[in-house]
Amino acid sequence: MLDYYGEETRAERTGRLIMELADKFLEAMDVRDNEDCFDLQVACLREEVNEALEAYNAWMEPEEQPEVSIFENLLKEIGDCYFIFGSLSALNEDGFGDLDAYEEVDRLAAVLDAGGVTEVLDHYEDSSGYFALLDIVEEVTRSNLSKLDDEGNPIRREDGKVLKGPNYSPANMKPIAQKLLRIQ
Repeated sequence: MLDYYGEETRAERTGRLIMELADKFLEAMDVRDNEDCFDLQVACLREEVNEALEAYNAWMEPEEQPEVSIFENLLKEIGDCYFIFGSLSALNEDGFGDLDAYEEVDRLAAVLDAGGVTEVLDHYEDSSGYFALLDIVEEVTRSNLSKLDDEGNPIRREDGKVLKGPNYSPANMKPIAQKLLRIQ
């Protein structure tokens, strides 16, 4: 959808760029032609939604650890969810998945919304229009691509899930968290 001036809205641009990042990941992981990939991504999304809700609940009770580290973890989990949403959208363009799977994806998105998780980024948006979601997903993508081995190939479990390889480096949400917390 275009805004009044015929431009992409920020949300549309962010969604398109997230899909492009996810598509890059799917290509690197060599799963574009794998029918099982869609079901695996839905299973991963279930896991990530639960982790995002746990991180959100921990953030709501900051006495357990310093707020910045809790917030960094929450951002990482939100990024993981949106990354997988992007992967599922890219796979959908290839014709993978069935209606039941998409209903499950919609249900999981609603769980994030109902849990208040998706409002976090809106709350930490500044007047200059800084929108952190794309930065977060770019960092998650960078981290996910670091799972490749020295030859650039994914290392997989028996069920197809990509494991962390020798070059893995975790997503670093600290700079984004610090910027967002200053905005508040």
